[in-house]
Amino acid sequence: MRNQARVGVAMGVMGVMGVMAGVASGQPETARPTPPPATAEAPTPADPGVLGGPRIEAPAKPATLVERDFGGSMKTLETSPEEAALGLLALSDEERAATRTVLDERAALLDAVVGGNLGVLLRLQGIKDGAATPDQRAAMVELAGKLGGLRARGRLVDELAGVLGGENAAALRRIVEEHRVQAVKDGLEAARKAGGPKTRGQIGAKLTLDALGSEIRRSYDRRAAQGGDQLDAAIAAVEATPEQEGRLRAIALASFEKSLGKPTPAQRREVFTKLMTELDARQKMLLLKHLYGG
Repeated sequence: MRNQARVGVAMGVMGVMGVMAGVASGQPETARPTPPPATAEAPTPADPGVLGGPRIEAPAKPATLVERDFGGSMKTLETSPEEAALGLLALSDEERAATRTVLDERAALLDAVVGGNLGVLLRLQGIKDGAATPDQRAAMVELAGKLGGLRARGRLVDELAGVLGGENAAALRRIVEEHRVQAVKDGLEAARKAGGPKTRGQIGAKLTLDALGSEIRRSYDRRAAQGGDQLDAAIAAVEATPEQEGRLRAIALASFEKSLGKPTPAQRREVFTKLMTELDARQKMLLLKHLYGG
């Protein structure tokens, strides 16, 4: 009994000492998780419109046709600078209709001249922008002499500006002029490196002739687009042999598959050039007569 009493007293003393040790260390008898300290709310940033002064937005860049490829050369336009510039303007319905009328009327005049001079057009087959052969340039000069109807209408940029509102007319002139000036500068630089014509007048004349070549090519493209979906009629028109017919249809099918049935003007031009290479001189003339209704 005495031993049990002694053990009980000893355990009691140890318990008291444990409690006192806990008090002395500042810790409670049973550990409890400490709550995280309160976090002060981040101050709301001041309204920049109140304290930051008026907002200054960067001015919008003016529309331009001057774009460079990776080699630094100015990108070639798929259409005339004037028509390309129209695509950069916010036109009203009335302006869009009026400019379309101008473009269509001028295209019809050019197509009529080209269609009446198929021999000249035949000499222009395969012409590329700025890369005409001497004979092709001679053919363009010959054709230019027959474009009195277009010359009587004046410059395209002037005729288009005449059917636009003041702001759009000014923007059109600025965009077209900027493109022309840059083309002349590039032409002078290229001529300097290649030993070609050195004066602005010579470069300007070259660019004018190149522009005419591009318009003739687009005339051909328009007719090719109208007749490109009538392959059977074209094959009959050129009196193709069975062997030629097979090759012509293969060319047309390959183009259809490549373009998924929606060829671009460049793709139409490519397939028609390939078709022409399969024909002899007489058949080429027959095809052009078919396209231009001759």
